[in-house]
Amino acid sequence: MYHPSSLNEAEEYIEFYNAGPEAADLSGWTFTDGVEYTFPVDTILETGAYLILSPSPEAFFQRYGEARVLGGYQGALSNEGETLELINTAGELADRVEYKEEEGWPKSADGFGASLARIHPNMPSSYPQSWRAEIDGGTPGAVNTILIDQPFPIVADISQNPVIPNSNETVQITCRIVFNKNVEEVFLFYKEESEETFIPAEMFDDGKHSDGLAGDGVYGGQAPPLPHGSTVEFYIEAVGEGSVYGYFPWNALKQTACYLVDNSEYETDLPLYRVIMRKEDEMELRSRDPTSDVELDSSFVFGDDIYYNVKIRFRGRGSRHVEPKSYRLNFADSRYFGTMKKINLNGHEPDRQFIGLECFKTLRMPASEKRMIALVFNWTFYPHYIQVERANQQMLERLFGNGDGNLYRGRTVGELGLPWGRFKPVYLSLHQRDQSIRKRLYGYHPPVRCVLQHYG
Repeated sequence: MYHPSSLNEAEEYIEFYNAGPEAADLSGWTFTDGVEYTFPVDTILETGAYLILSPSPEAFFQRYGEARVLGGYQGALSNEGETLELINTAGELADRVEYKEEEGWPKSADGFGASLARIHPNMPSSYPQSWRAEIDGGTPGAVNTILIDQPFPIVADISQNPVIPNSNETVQITCRIVFNKNVEEVFLFYKEESEETFIPAEMFDDGKHSDGLAGDGVYGGQAPPLPHGSTVEFYIEAVGEGSVYGYFPWNALKQTACYLVDNSEYETDLPLYRVIMRKEDEMELRSRDPTSDVELDSSFVFGDDIYYNVKIRFRGRGSRHVEPKSYRLNFADSRYFGTMKKINLNGHEPDRQFIGLECFKTLRMPASEKRMIALVFNWTFYPHYIQVERANQQMLERLFGNGDGNLYRGRTVGELGLPWGRFKPVYLSLHQRDQSIRKRLYGYHPPVRCVLQHYG
């Protein structure tokens, strides 16, 4: 439990389970990353037994009831993701867990009352497919309710070359299969969007299919050249010993990944971003109510990197009704774009926005970072867009050294210095560290148009 819905860090806990055939002596084992704790002498965990580590055993008993509990560890589990490393007395890594706010990690475990529970003790600990949300704080000290009978293969570390093929190029797809038993077969399934049936292509771990060394767990397969303008959908299926299946995307029966075949060349001196959507999804995006915040699926390309299953929607207030559109891209189901979980790409008057934000910077006022880019949305080229940093906790940490306090953005014309009761309606709260406490106002981020009206 890393993010209790009560926001009380004393209700966090870490659960240990001994799935081995013999008792484990944890005496002297210590955490070297995440939290600070060393297990005391004579800490024995019998086979099939559970042990809870808590920052406050008293708070644990009050919230969850009886269990074998040790405490209290120093520090707190981060709500934004954390790496926990446990080292034994020989200095060896006993286990490592790295949970995140991305790539399929259960959202209901992030402050909505559920715990993060491993679905099988033999599933690898740092992959989101190994974890599910367990409601009402979980079952600390007892069998997980989401436990499965046997582990399954995890399909991870997908790579594609080239990321934007032309009509003469074969596409090489590789992946890593993580499984504690034999992998029987791995297949790449692909099709052009307009086709009904996926075509299977076997993937190999023999060192002959751009898959690295033979037997290293990396598999390679190919999709053949397809015509210019093709939107290609694909997924990967791995079959493990015992007829167990793993997929990429992990919910491949409902979702696929996609790439684009494009012979065009785009001339620009700016960083070039590409957004790829299935024609059906793009039609929905552009034909529905522009104020909708429902996210649709896309792929995002920058340089030689492609990010699959990036969620996209229109953003802004008045700019949703003008062309070119502005977009919010959400990388939560993919992998972060650098350190960013979400990015804003603004198409309405990007030069004006750049000048306004540069004025903020020159005047040493709190302001978003920005970057002028060129954008290709499917086959449409836009020579000037602007990427603007989102106003969130990450921005607070960059500007003020920590993420405490609240962040506000101007949403209408107003005068600074008004009493709080009259000042409050002018500003929209973008980030509140604690919803129940109004902490001091660290900074504000007025709309660019206000700055230009004042200084232009």
